[in-house]
Amino acid sequence: MILFPNVNMAVCDWIRDNLPSGEKWSGALVTPTWSDQELAKVDWAVVVRNDGGQDSSVISQNVSLGVTCMGPRCDTEDDEIACERLAQTVAAIIRDCARPGDVNPFAGCTDMNGPYPIPSENGRPAYYLTADVEVVATVS
Repeated sequence: MILFPNVNMAVCDWIRDNLPSGEKWSGALVTPTWSDQELAKVDWAVVVRNDGGQDSSVISQNVSLGVTCMGPRCDTEDDEIACERLAQTVAAIIRDCARPGDVNPFAGCTDMNGPYPIPSENGRPAYYLTADVEVVATVS
């Protein structure tokens, strides 16, 4: 039987495990679920959406991701810059998802677009990026 990983959870775990400490956004909520109630409770958040994809072989898939990074409601340039830095860091973490010797489902990041600033209706700085990652199934 060929089983593909839960890509959203794997990407969220990967981002969470690799976010550097000591930044304004350290400890950011990293989630596969967009919940206005949950997002209202936190200053920093990374929301990962799986946009699907196609099988590239019998045991691999190319999965498209949409990632939104948000900062706290603010009017300061410092928080806007920190939010952009969070998005750039998340992009770098995803780009670096295939590490030889690490146990993870990622064969690599095959495409990356962004991060781009997005307009916010709620006063939070936000950046969006897309990425395609190649994931490998387990065979049992």
